[in-house]
Amino acid sequence: MTKAEALYAYFSGFGLPAFEESALYPETPPETPYLTYERVDGRLCDGATPFSFTVHGRDTSLAQCEEIVKEVGETLSGGGCVLPCDEGYIWLLPGAPLMQLAPDADDPRVKRTVFHAVAEFLTN
Repeated sequence: MTKAEALYAYFSGFGLPAFEESALYPETPPETPYLTYERVDGRLCDGATPFSFTVHGRDTSLAQCEEIVKEVGETLSGGGCVLPCDEGYIWLLPGAPLMQLAPDADDPRVKRTVFHAVAEFLTN
């Protein structure tokens, strides 16, 4: 599994459609809830690579995404999680802050939770 495939497998493992941020088009957003992520890459000795990913929902409350936000947060808390890939491992760690709400000024029903993380590439 390539690094990109390992990241996709992780982000699509929460029961939501997952998309690289660069693959979405604003005129045709998917049905909510869904997750978007920055695709990051690196290799051993590159150091920590910060990135973010977002859980998107659309409702009058945060309940729609609350369980998913909790599950995602749990996978990163503590020592993070390790993703195996062809060339070694990707170690995902929580960023600071781990998450924050990102309201939409145009539509108060849009609920976004932005997660901050760090990837350590233990790969070639």
